[in-house]
Formats: sequence, C-alpha cells, structure tokens
Amino acid sequence: MMGWDGPRPMRPEEYEEVMAVLERAFGLPKHHWLAQYPGTARDRLVWEDHFVICEEGRVVCHAALYPRTLVVDGCDVPLGGIGSVSTDPDFQGRGHFSRLMQHLTDVMRDRQIPLAVLWGRTSRYRHFGYEPAGRRVVFRLSGKPASAAGAAAGSVRGLRPHEDLAWTLAAHSREPLHIARSPGGQLERLTGGASQTWVTDEEGARAYVLLEDGRVLEYAGDPQGVLEILAYLRDHYHPAGFDVLAPYRDGRLVRGLFEMGASWRVETLGMFAIIDLQRLLRAFAPQLRARAAAAGLPRGARLSLRNGDTGEIASLVWEDEVVIGGGSDGEAIPVTSSQLTRLLLGPSLERQGRNEAEQQLLDCLFPLDLYIHPLDSV
Repeated sequence: MMGWDGPRPMRPEEYEEVMAVLERAFGLPKHHWLAQYPGTARDRLVWEDHFVICEEGRVVCHAALYPRTLVVDGCDVPLGGIGSVSTDPDFQGRGHFSRLMQHLTDVMRDRQIPLAVLWGRTSRYRHFGYEPAGRRVVFRLSGKPASAAGAAAGSVRGLRPHEDLAWTLAAHSREPLHIARSPGGQLERLTGGASQTWVTDEEGARAYVLLEDGRVLEYAGDPQGVLEILAYLRDHYHPAGFDVLAPYRDGRLVRGLFEMGASWRVETLGMFAIIDLQRLLRAFAPQLRARAAAAGLPRGARLSLRNGDTGEIASLVWEDEVVIGGGSDGEAIPVTSSQLTRLLLGPSLERQGRNEAEQQLLDCLFPLDLYIHPLDSV
C-alpha cells in the first residue's frame, strides 16, 4: 500500500493545514500567506479546485487550479491558472510535487482546458511542459520637471470605486485581449494593494489607468483618454518616469505609446503549457481564419504539427473554414513541447519549417495574440 493519500481534492477541514504548509514552504510567518493573498480566504476557495497529498495523516503538498476565461477578439478560451504550489520542507524529495503537477494536467484535460499558465522558476516547471511565452511590450515614459510640465489636470481624477465600477468593467470587457472578470473581481483589482487608479470620464472618452510601484499594470477605455492620463501622470507626478505594460498588438494606443516612450522592450507574459493542442487551435480558429484570409492562403493549404514529447498531432486545413483535426506522423512538423509553446504563443526566433513553404505558413499564422494583465496572475 502507498504511504500517501492523493492527489485528491482538498477538504474544508484541511484548510488550516494547507495554510501552514504554504507558510512553511515559502518561509513566511504564521498568517502571512492569507494577508498577502486574500483570495485564499476560506470563504473564497472552491474546494474541488485545490488538490492535496497527505502523508503520515496530514497534508504535505498542495496546488491549486484557478480556471479563467481568456477572451481573444470576442472568443472565449478556457485557461487554467496554476498557483499555491508547495510541499512541506520535511516531505520534499519524495515525488509529491511531480504527482500533483501531473494530476493538475489530467484534471485540465478532463475539464477541456487546453492551455495552462503559471508564474515561477523556469528550472522548476519546464520539466512539466511549462515554457516562458506570450508577449507584451513595456514602454518607458520619462518624466518632465515641473517647469516643463504639459497639460493641466483637465478631467483626470482619482477613481471613485463604486461610482466608476460599471463603466470601468465595461471598458475592460471591450479590450480585444483580456481575462474575463466579475464586478467583484474588477473592484478588487482596481482598489487592491498599493495601486492608484486614475480616470478621465469626459463624454465619449472615458478611460482608466492603474499605476503601482512605478508601472502601469493596466489601462482600458478610449485610447486618447488613456494617453491623456499617461501624459498627465508623466508630467505632474512621476519625474523619474514609469513603465507602461501593453499587449503586443498594433493599434492606436500602442502607436501613441511608441511616440511617447523613451524606450521599449518585449517581455514574456508567464510560463505556459499546452494541455490539448487540437482544442487550443480550435479555440483560436477565428484568429487563424482571419490571418489566413489576410495572407490569401489558397484552399487546400495544409499544416501539421507534432508534439514530440506527447505524440499529439494537430493539422490545419484551409477550406471555406479552418478545419482542425489530427494527422499522420510523417506529414507533421516535429517539435518539442517547449518549441511548440514558443511557436504558438511567441516569442521565438527558431525556424521550425522543414522547407520555405512550411516556414511561410508558420510565419503567417503564429504566434497567436493573447494577453494577461498582471493583476490577473495567480
């Protein structure tokens, strides 16, 4: 008989044990975990999304699945956020962490969640198929001395949380790339931590900007309104300058940031794992269809990919619609899990096509566009 119990869903009576394991694993004082992560309060947990392994009659390993909905140009893509992964220091080195990570993959596959994301050390999670991927642009806006300050405050003001909740949530929901939120989730993100949220609510130009620790973590609304808030903050409040995090996608706002920015760089969004390749491509079918049409791909054009680590094959065929299914091993481009994630989500400098025609297809279709605001990380 095995010397442990699990992986299995966490039980309500194990809550205090799990909190203790998290604090021991991360070297935190008692009750500090809950203070730092209020989303782990007992009354907010979904027990079947938290998994444990027990040994010697107590919880020794824990990990949580945070289901999210990734919205991409109006289409919903199920996303599994992985967090609170911890093993009691006295029980490390016994394989519990690996068992729990594999269990999370099985759960996501059963729930038809095709993509997972987490934030952690590459050396710890790459073995389980997680790879730094996704793209965002970080613009540096340099401040100006007070004597050179530009426009006056105008309509820029601080957030009035309850008064501004409905329209800021609507603005967030209209962003082409975002994580879906509830009203409560929006309120928590705009008012939590050490953040400051600024708004402009001129008719037809409503926008908001959230600034925390010298970085604009989020904005939404009318592009000109966002740029006006950023210019006001740059000119009046932050002479040392600040960073603005933005999706890696062309648009009026990003073009304005290129004009305002003193410098810029590209960063990855997190560590992603492709749980179900075919299902992921189907979820992004509208984006793939639009790119194929823009490139003028002929009917019958075909592309197949094979994950060499899992054996999964996905083929894309252009007919009247993008048809996504399986394929034969011989026709598929072989890539590792890490290469596949970088190829599909970017950034990648690797040429995976076996000939020029295949490479042109890959360059036309990938990487896919998606975005996760830092406040939606787990």
